[in-house]
Amino acid sequence: MAPLISPIEAQKPQDGKQDDRVHHGGRSSVAALPLVGDVGLLAFLDDVKSHTMTKTVERVDAADCVLFLTDRHCYKLRREMPLEQTHRLSLVQRRERALEEIKLGKSFAPDLYLGLVPVRLREDGPYIDHAAAEDGSNRSVRMAGTNTDPVIEWLIKMRRYDVSKSLSKSVEIYRPNFTECHKLADLIAKSPEAAQSVNYQKADVWQQHLAQMLARFSPVVRQMEQKTKKQTLRACLNRALYRLGALQPHLEDRSKGGLFVEIHGNVGLENVVQTPKGLRLVNPAVGQIESSSQAWFGDPLYDLASLVAEMRARGLNRQANWVFSHYCNNLLDSHAVDGLQAMDLYLFVSAFEKARQLSELLSVRSSGNSEEEEQFRGYMQTARDSLVQDEAKLLVLGGSTQANRSHLARLLAPIIGRMPGAAYMSAYQELLSLYDVRHESDLPPSAHRRSVWHLVYRRLATKAQMALEAGYSVILSGAFDSPSSRQNLTLLQQEVGPSIQLQAFHLFDPVGEQKASGHGERVQPFIRDLEHHSRAVAGKPPFEDSLSRDSNLILGSAGEKLDWTNWVELDASRSVSMLVDQVLGHINPVWVPSTEGTLH
Repeated sequence: MAPLISPIEAQKPQDGKQDDRVHHGGRSSVAALPLVGDVGLLAFLDDVKSHTMTKTVERVDAADCVLFLTDRHCYKLRREMPLEQTHRLSLVQRRERALEEIKLGKSFAPDLYLGLVPVRLREDGPYIDHAAAEDGSNRSVRMAGTNTDPVIEWLIKMRRYDVSKSLSKSVEIYRPNFTECHKLADLIAKSPEAAQSVNYQKADVWQQHLAQMLARFSPVVRQMEQKTKKQTLRACLNRALYRLGALQPHLEDRSKGGLFVEIHGNVGLENVVQTPKGLRLVNPAVGQIESSSQAWFGDPLYDLASLVAEMRARGLNRQANWVFSHYCNNLLDSHAVDGLQAMDLYLFVSAFEKARQLSELLSVRSSGNSEEEEQFRGYMQTARDSLVQDEAKLLVLGGSTQANRSHLARLLAPIIGRMPGAAYMSAYQELLSLYDVRHESDLPPSAHRRSVWHLVYRRLATKAQMALEAGYSVILSGAFDSPSSRQNLTLLQQEVGPSIQLQAFHLFDPVGEQKASGHGERVQPFIRDLEHHSRAVAGKPPFEDSLSRDSNLILGSAGEKLDWTNWVELDASRSVSMLVDQVLGHINPVWVPSTEGTLH
């Protein structure tokens, strides 16, 4: 464990610079102060008598900090020399980073992060000055309060949370379901009030940050190539460096468009904790590159890539896709989806960084940890796969009910296209995002107006086009039972061009749709907008409408023939595994059907 700074060391000038100590009144005599020492300071914070109104204190050691858990609060002490850093952090630097963490923490877990409190030293020993707590809002204040006792350390004060209930431990027992993955994606997508746009010049800082991380990978690559005698990692790193250079104009455009914000920078299952109020993100990355506490201004898609990369490395491929898809589907700014241009680079950097950390950890241990070695291999494979190109495809799922379409789409998306699979975008979810609600019951009656649904399908088409242009496959799910919704598909097909494979599937429900003729044949009536409109007026949401149609012809309300007619019919009453096989058989002729029930 890295040593903590002693009270005397905290008051000495470092590297010939100005003394970090803040002088108040006439109390400036260092010699008169009793020496607490590294062990003494830890022992003081670990002592229940040092904390008011508490019966127990639990200590948790981490790479860059030490946590002290009391009955109601958690006090976080940042290390003087965090793991993987070669220079010591002065008292002022530790305070600045603690304030930065509180600032970011209030964006991602506002109910947990409370403020910064000093540990002061007087003649009879150290004490925690709760009256001088700061919340990080005034960065110019050197020290809160009027206390003249010198500060020897700073503590981040949080509401106590159960550190044992991190999602990293939960996934070892069971895999997150579809709804839980949506909640994970919502953690990363901060609200507009929390997101603070950054000047476009910060794009240079973000690119330098990425370049520094890639530079740290070169020694790891050389070491691993010597062991394996393979050059694939060097090729991957060179590809990532090329991608960074090619993406420079794109990153600058996103920064100028206000899409760069203060990001968490350390998103992982270990930092997702369950609280009584839901999932929260803790321990944001602050100042991990060189000595800057401002390095984590950047692209929020990097946070998404960090979580997706970890889930892929752990074998949670479906869950990784569901997080990825919901994040894209839930973006209010449709044009933000163009950030997928950089998704492959972000996946590579985040996966390789975690592999590098594990590599250093394993190298200093005499005996290997099988679990950590497996995670290391998973991250390395994820880093390689992130840069692999694949043909982008557009699949449209229409008809039946939203539930049936969603069930099929959530199984198809993870196995189509490049990592982490196709972006599954739902008209139903787009409508909820548009009104910023989580459930259909929270929608106002006006949400089912025809003009609103026109906007929903237009936004879906815009997002799909950007994802396809970035090289990612897309699955669009919706009723598509009006001319305007289908015309959006026609226009999308024209925009993306013939290089993108497109295929539309219509799910029909035989029960209620089948009408027996004299010869026992099924008759499928044409869909008209008047029928669609009448159902909406009657209070039945359009996305729950059953859609029945001729497989070779779609007519609008005026009977005009539309361009988009290559729909393939699927029987929604069949098992979902059979439907998956049917779809994959159409988009990939060499697909070998799975056995019954494989995907259940």
